[in-house]
Amino acid sequence: MCDQKRSVRGKAAAAFVCLLLAVSGCKKNAAGVDAAGGAESGARKDIIVLQVEGTAYSVVDFEHYLKLNAGPEWKTLEAQALSRLFDHYAQEKLLLARAKARHVVLTNEERSAYLAKLKSASTIPETGAPPLTIDEAMVTEKLVVEKYLATLLATLSLEDASVAGYYDAHKKDFLQPERVQVSQILLDSEAQATERLNKLKGAGEEQFRAAARAESRGVEAPKGGLLGEFSAGQLPPELEKAVFVLKTGEMSPVVESSYGFHIFRLDQRFETRLQSLAEATPAIRARLLNEKSEALIAAHVEELKATMDWKTDPDKLPFPYQRIES
Repeated sequence: MCDQKRSVRGKAAAAFVCLLLAVSGCKKNAAGVDAAGGAESGARKDIIVLQVEGTAYSVVDFEHYLKLNAGPEWKTLEAQALSRLFDHYAQEKLLLARAKARHVVLTNEERSAYLAKLKSASTIPETGAPPLTIDEAMVTEKLVVEKYLATLLATLSLEDASVAGYYDAHKKDFLQPERVQVSQILLDSEAQATERLNKLKGAGEEQFRAAARAESRGVEAPKGGLLGEFSAGQLPPELEKAVFVLKTGEMSPVVESSYGFHIFRLDQRFETRLQSLAEATPAIRARLLNEKSEALIAAHVEELKATMDWKTDPDKLPFPYQRIES
């Protein structure tokens, strides 16, 4: 049970951070967004767009938040996406204020480990681009919020009856389609493949795997040619057509593709089956716990909005803020 709670706390806190990033896929330039620096940036530090429990946050503070959560592409986001990010920014600051009031602090180890991980992730050697500049103070605040949320979610639990009820109501989601386990020998020429196929006629699995290890140029050759398990639609059409008509233990004729010339063997066929409750339980628990976490966080944020001293001034944002229609 302790392991389950730790898992819930970690995943649920991370889910809130993911929520902040969800809108960042909406692209293309929000008119009026200005990221200029220098004297203009200094003046914009006096443009207050959010106040929470006596702490004021400026346009520049919000732009730092955008850089951290949406990366350099934040400047290309549409006004709708920026508006939702501003809403999440306000929510995060409410949570931060409550976390501070509850004396939630980070250890040096927690801060250092996360910053090292973040700096490593921000460096992409293949591009040759310099790593992103990380606002350590803002990252620290984000971690404080995550730690507070983990505490909030510490008592979250899920009854076995809820899992069973979900399973009974969504059994169609746990139907496993017909699958086949397939192996192959991949060769460079049709002549090579035809010769090898003729030699393998009547051969069993071990002879096929030995030939795959010795002659196949597929990356799976060291595993005796074992490609894996596939359901309909997971293989290229020309290969699927050759594989799914085979009987267990049967080899295909030589099949040409852009990769070369294949000899397939159908090792095993798995008929359509319904996953048992025990098999489906891990996925169901993860789904239901995630839903409960999101609902608990949303309710808590609404409580903070109703009880804390805060206000926003979105008309001062450098883009046309779009309110959510009620």
